[in-house]
Amino acid sequence: MEGEKDTLAVCAANPEMDYNPICMTGVTASFRNYAEATKGSLVTIYAQNDEPGLDAASRRAREIKSYAEDVFVRVPSQQGVDWADLLSPDCTDEGFDE
Repeated sequence: MEGEKDTLAVCAANPEMDYNPICMTGVTASFRNYAEATKGSLVTIYAQNDEPGLDAASRRAREIKSYAEDVFVRVPSQQGVDWADLLSPDCTDEGFDE
């Protein structure tokens, strides 16, 4: 997830998830040094729906693909919306694409 507020929003909206969130502060950050930590894990990348965010999510997915059991990318369906804007206490699975 890109940004602390997005990470907190996704975590708050999904209390039943068994996860270890990682916040990537900025689209230029690399996950390569931490990729081995995902070994055998199911990884979900919550991307911003803009060109830099989608490019970064794709790059990060490639960096960890050989380590993780599987990698999913979730994106808000509305362009330019970030996860903190989309998610609220009464959110549902509507409003994002896989």
